[in-house]
Amino acid sequence: MRWYWLASVLWGGSLLLLQGGFCAEVEEAFLDAEQTAIEAAVQRVAPAIVRIELIGIAETTAEVRAGAPTVGTIIDPDGWIVASAQVAAQPAATILVVTQTAERLTAAIVAQDRAREWVLLKVDSPEPLPAVSLLADIPTQIGQYTIAVGRVADGGKPAVSVGILSAVDRLHGRALQTDARVSPLFYGGPLLNIQGDVLGFLVPAMPDAAGAEEKSGWYDSGIAFAVPTDQVLRRVPRMQ
Repeated sequence: MRWYWLASVLWGGSLLLLQGGFCAEVEEAFLDAEQTAIEAAVQRVAPAIVRIELIGIAETTAEVRAGAPTVGTIIDPDGWIVASAQVAAQPAATILVVTQTAERLTAAIVAQDRAREWVLLKVDSPEPLPAVSLLADIPTQIGQYTIAVGRVADGGKPAVSVGILSAVDRLHGRALQTDARVSPLFYGGPLLNIQGDVLGFLVPAMPDAAGAEEKSGWYDSGIAFAVPTDQVLRRVPRMQ
C-alpha cells in the first residue's frame, strides 16, 4: 500500500508539471498572438495619424498648455482630417500638420462639433494622403480590446495605449468609454478594436460630474472617451 501511495503521488506530480508546462506554452503563445494583433492593428492606421502643432498663440497658465502638440486622423486622401476640440481652444496664427513622413502642411478649421468636442480640418497636398478606412456599423461589446493611437511630439512611432471598452452610450449617447490611458498626444487619434477597425476618435471629454477646471485631472486616469465613428460619418458631409 505504501508503494502504491508513493507511485500515485509521483504520477500526480508529473501530471501537474506537464499541465504547468502546457499552460505556460499556451500563455506564451497567447501573448505573442496578442502582441502581433495589436501591432498589425496599429500599422493599419499609422500612416494616417498626423501631429498637429499650433503656431502663434498666446501663452496660457492652464495646466495643459493650449499650444501643446495633439494629433489628427486623415479620413480622406483629399486632405480632410478629424482632430479634437483642443485645436480650436485658442486662436492660432497657423495650424501645422506634420505627417508620418515629416511633410509639413498648413491646415484650416472648416467646422466644429462642439457637443462632441471634435473639429474638421482641411489641408491642401500635392499628392493624395494616406487615410483610414471608416465603417459605419462596427459591432461593439463591453470588455473587448481597445487600442488608442496617437503620435509623440517628435513624430516618430505612433503612441499606443491598450485597454478595454468599458462603456458605450456615455455622455448622453455621444461617446464610447475606454480604460486605455490617454493624454493630449492621443486626442484626435483613433480608438481601434483588435482587428484595426476605427471604433471612434478620442476627444478631451469628461464625465458630466466633472468641472472644466478638472479636465487635466482625467488625463491618464483610465477614463477616456471617443466619438463613435458612425456619428462622425453622419456629420462630415454637412460640416464639409
